[in-house]
Amino acid sequence: MSKFIRTPKGRAEWAKVVTPDFKFDKAGIYSTDLYLKADDPEVQEMCAKLDDLVEEAKNEAIEENPKRKPLTAPAYEICTDDDGNETGEIKFKFKLKAQGKTKEGKIYNQRPAVVDSKGNPILKFDEDGDVTNDGFRIGNGSVVKIAFEPRKYFMASSKTAGVSLRLRALQVVKLEAFAGNGNYFEEEDEGYEVKDDEPKAKNGNSKKDEHFSDESGDDDGDY
Repeated sequence: MSKFIRTPKGRAEWAKVVTPDFKFDKAGIYSTDLYLKADDPEVQEMCAKLDDLVEEAKNEAIEENPKRKPLTAPAYEICTDDDGNETGEIKFKFKLKAQGKTKEGKIYNQRPAVVDSKGNPILKFDEDGDVTNDGFRIGNGSVVKIAFEPRKYFMASSKTAGVSLRLRALQVVKLEAFAGNGNYFEEEDEGYEVKDDEPKAKNGNSKKDEHFSDESGDDDGDY
């Protein structure tokens, strides 16, 4: 199996891929939820791969210590309504720490690639590698694809084996407005208007991202 798995198009919710969230982790977390159709054969195949990896994580934990009787955590969630009926969607949670540490103890920074429907980078960076268009947001309901890295784990504290879904890249196929921008005013015919004059990326990635194919032939690929 390839190191990375690419999802089909789905509905993004609570995407935090521009600025990491430090609320629950001082290292910062990039994340997004993705809702996919449960009856999609591609989704079913992806779920089967993740189920196999969870089972592998469990078996590896037992091989390491035969006395273990690990529990397993599912890699995704079957969505249900308030009455417990399945809605026909599956929810996946993708995360990536903004900082990591090598075996030698060296700290490094990382972030997921964010690209448009043609594979062009959306985020712009200054000479120090900081995002200059950090006001860009992906609103709930946006149509996206995800490239992620499944990583097996065993948590001794909870005796649980599972697979984490590390967010490596996100492709925006159709962008929905971010409600947090606060549409409190009507548009004025004349007045100040922000211009797209960000400096060209130097430390940031200006190449097309190779995680995804060009979505130019897709009717929904309008971003």
